[in-house]
Amino acid sequence: MKNYHTTAFYRRGLPHWHVTDHSYFVTYRLKNSIPKDVYKELKTEYETALGNAESSLQLTEIERKHFLKVEKILDGCDYSLLEINDEISDMIVKSMAWIEENYCWKFPSYVIMPNHVHCLMVGAEAKVNLVQVLKMLKGWTGRKANMILDRTGSFWAPESFERWCRSPQEEDKVRRYIRNNPVKAGLVKNWSDCKWVK
Repeated sequence: MKNYHTTAFYRRGLPHWHVTDHSYFVTYRLKNSIPKDVYKELKTEYETALGNAESSLQLTEIERKHFLKVEKILDGCDYSLLEINDEISDMIVKSMAWIEENYCWKFPSYVIMPNHVHCLMVGAEAKVNLVQVLKMLKGWTGRKANMILDRTGSFWAPESFERWCRSPQEEDKVRRYIRNNPVKAGLVKNWSDCKWVK
C-alpha cells in the first residue's frame, strides 16, 4: 500500500477520512430516498455500533455493513416519488466531464441509478479538495435537476458516503461493484445494457 497523508477527518452522520494520493469510492443519493424513520433507525444503530468499536478493523466492518444496508434500501425502493431520469443522468455525466476538464478530478468509473450515484474519483492532480468538488458537483447538478423537473428544494441528501481505496485491488473491486449495481438492483441483465455506467 502506498503511503498516505490525512488531509481531513470529521464526522457528521458518517465518518469522512480524506487522504492524499488515493482514489475514492463516492456515493450520493436523492434527498428523501430513504424514509426518515428508516434513516433515523439506521443512524442510531450505526452510531451505537461505532461507539462500541474497539479497533480500526471493527470500524471498517461497521462502515461496510452500514453501507450495504443503505444500498439494499436504495436498490429496492419505490422510484416513483423522485427519480433521476435520462435528461438528468446526461446532465450529471456532462458535469463530471466539466469537472475533469476544469478541476482535474477524474471519474474513471461511475453508475447513475434512479435514486443514487456511485463513482470512483481520482484527484492526484486535482485543483480543489474532495469536499469542494463534491459541493460543486452536487450543488450544480441539484440546481439543474430542479430546473429540469420544475421543482424547488434540495435535490440531493446533504451527506455523501466516501471511502478511500487502500490498494489497487480495492479500486478494482470498487469498479466491479459500480458496474454490477444496476444488475444487482434488477434494472438490467448485463451491466453493459445500462446506459449510465462507465
